[in-house]
Amino acid sequence: MRRLVTIIVIIVLLLAGWAAVQAVQGARQTEILPTVLTRPASAHGPYTVRDVVDGDTLHVLVDHAVATVRLIGIDTPETKKPDTPVQCYGPEASARTKQLVDGHQVWLEEDASQGLLDKYGRSLAYVWVDQILINDVLIRDGYAREYTYDTTYTYQARFRAEQTAAQAARRGLWSPSICSGTAMTSR
Repeated sequence: MRRLVTIIVIIVLLLAGWAAVQAVQGARQTEILPTVLTRPASAHGPYTVRDVVDGDTLHVLVDHAVATVRLIGIDTPETKKPDTPVQCYGPEASARTKQLVDGHQVWLEEDASQGLLDKYGRSLAYVWVDQILINDVLIRDGYAREYTYDTTYTYQARFRAEQTAAQAARRGLWSPSICSGTAMTSR
């Protein structure tokens, strides 16, 4: 009887250990392989990026005219705003955006909840390179923060979750070693 109890205890401990290992591996897999997005068929393109204005604004050649495109749902530190000094991590955010779009065709996805233009006359869009949502990558990697201008938008929950993960991991502008941790604050 004693031997049977010992065997049962060992089996229970082994199963508990196996379950713990599976839980950790599942968490790591989720961290490494985030949910894949698919560029919607409604996205327009492909278009050529003429230049990166800053981390959240591009000049894109659309129908033989250059359109200024403001990325929906994100805000990066300023580099070109009149009467505003270059903000901490702004040059890095601009460089990352350029790295993501440089030499690639982009697709622009509109969001009816945000309108077509912002108050400065810039086109509002999510920017895709193949199946990669640039807005999302910038938040996930810590180059941008989630930004809701006025109303809820399509990817808002995802962007907020990505920002929370970036803050927890202290990536990019959320790192305490970047500008003494004051690069951006969550609103």
